[in-house]
Amino acid sequence: MKHNKLFLLFLLVNSQFVFSQKVKDLSYPKGYFMFPIRPGQTNHLSGAMGDLRANHFHGGLDIKTEQREGLPVYAAADGYISEIRVTTGGYGNGLFIIHPNGLKTVYGHLRAFAGNIGEYAFQKRAEKQTFEIGLKLEENELPVKKGDIIAYSGNTGGSGGPHLHFEIRNENNNILNPLYFGFSEIIDNQSPLLQSLIFKPLNISSRVNQKFGRQYFYPSKNGSIYTLPDIITAKGQIAVELLAYDKMNFNNNSYGISCIEMFVNGEESFYYHLEKIPVEDSKDINVHIDYAMEKTIGKKYQRLLVGDGNDELPIYKPTESAGKLSIEPGNRYDIEIKAWDSFENLSRLKFTIMGDTSQNTLDLVPNKLPETINYQVDENTLIVNLNNCKSIETICELGVNGKTEPLAIQYIKNGQATFLYDLRKGLPQFIEINDIQQPLDFKNIVPSHQNINLKSENFTFNFKKNSLYDTLYMELVDRKGSFQIGQPTIPLKESIEVKYNTASSNYDPVKSAVYSVLGNSEKPQSSKWNGQSVTFKMRELGNFAILTDYEQPTIKPLVKNAERLAFRISDELSGIKDFKTEINGEYILMEYDYKKKMIWSSVSDSTINFTGNLKVTVTDNAENTAIYESNMEEPLPT
Repeated sequence: MKHNKLFLLFLLVNSQFVFSQKVKDLSYPKGYFMFPIRPGQTNHLSGAMGDLRANHFHGGLDIKTEQREGLPVYAAADGYISEIRVTTGGYGNGLFIIHPNGLKTVYGHLRAFAGNIGEYAFQKRAEKQTFEIGLKLEENELPVKKGDIIAYSGNTGGSGGPHLHFEIRNENNNILNPLYFGFSEIIDNQSPLLQSLIFKPLNISSRVNQKFGRQYFYPSKNGSIYTLPDIITAKGQIAVELLAYDKMNFNNNSYGISCIEMFVNGEESFYYHLEKIPVEDSKDINVHIDYAMEKTIGKKYQRLLVGDGNDELPIYKPTESAGKLSIEPGNRYDIEIKAWDSFENLSRLKFTIMGDTSQNTLDLVPNKLPETINYQVDENTLIVNLNNCKSIETICELGVNGKTEPLAIQYIKNGQATFLYDLRKGLPQFIEINDIQQPLDFKNIVPSHQNINLKSENFTFNFKKNSLYDTLYMELVDRKGSFQIGQPTIPLKESIEVKYNTASSNYDPVKSAVYSVLGNSEKPQSSKWNGQSVTFKMRELGNFAILTDYEQPTIKPLVKNAERLAFRISDELSGIKDFKTEINGEYILMEYDYKKKMIWSSVSDSTINFTGNLKVTVTDNAENTAIYESNMEEPLPT
């Protein structure tokens, strides 16, 4: 909350962003760019600009390729190849073209580069003996003309299926919405679908329908307008969150919403427009959406407010309330939400909130089941629930800084009593209700937007100025070899450097590393050892463990003949770090698809024959190495 005024000032003085204009008023060079695949034909998208993806807004378009690879990809306009990328994830095989008007187009997940572009990339990769490469080019090296075939569509990198990823960027590296450039190949006259709403109290005294916590509502469509079946009662400061998708003609895919506007009694309270997204700010999607809902139920509710710490994402129009609704007892609030897609198709939702004037009453029907405690943290509030409460006189006692903080019941629902505590008053060490005591794992209150070095037990934390969006009430549990740092429902803006003293000399510093653990999934973190201490960068809060990998990668030959080589390579824990293929000691350039766990030969000259002694070396991130050796004349093992 303390950042809202600074954020509004930043937006007001930063004139490079356009807020009040709709698409029809924005100036784009329509007709300048050619559609990059099957131009002049009706095309379909699997993804659009601004789709809500994990840790980023989707930039540009994902253009369908009939579920196959190898379609010609055309240069959208005259220009020159400014960058060639070959990467394991991300764009996979990607091309960047700079055009005379200063704009840049990006083409990703390509199967192969065409013509002299492919020859150039092959030569540079063979010289450096590497699969991954990033090449920056000058204006006169690889010029292209509008309509030139520059590549062939594929499924490389982080792609989830064959398609072409296509972006248009401006001089400031902001990703622009390609659909605003007038491509007739994409048809859309369908309005967005509004699926559900969440109303969320923002402070300890706020309520929605007399309850604290997220309350769900499901709109229905009456004619051309969505409505809610009942009037909502509320008090205090609350937020509205919207789950909505866009649809397009001729397919069943779902897309993001280009623009959302919310009015309260006719006054604009909130407005955002995904007209352009700075590449470096795309990760701030985690504070644009309800991050906790994504992590717990997998759905991305957009918060119709400018959240605390969201002071860099330049998609919002400044308003006095920044989208937060302040509900006074007895007052009526008529709310209208407008949602547009990139083609200006509009959906509207109308509902009413009445300021709650009722008195807090506690109704309880005791049962014979035993009382149990559970708790959760929602921003600044500790929510304690007592199930099967026996008396409305029950008191919850918190141990805070050596003293006892008594809490009375706030409300009761279905025999569950709810107590609320503002964590800004101090961190509690335990909860006690009747004869039940629940220990808590809070260690520190960490303010945002500050450089802080913090020591706690066997841990040292280095918080950078941009590590946190908002104040962190840090929980810490050390299980000696595995540990929990905070809750995975809280997003980080930048990584936090963590040093952990294991108090053990049993770990092999080459084979052991810190892994993030989510369910049955383990992901290695870049780890450096110094004696019994390990340092790693934490990009998400949650559970971690020190794991040791002694297992070699596996190599299975699939194709081995004079024209082609192919192998399946995999590693069960630390992951593939590097691979190398040689025949008679000579390096052979290989392609790699981590999704298929395959490498295969990349040969630009079809006259080359593979003969002689073959050696394939694969190393994982724990420096375990597997070697496959064979003479090319030997048959494949059955």
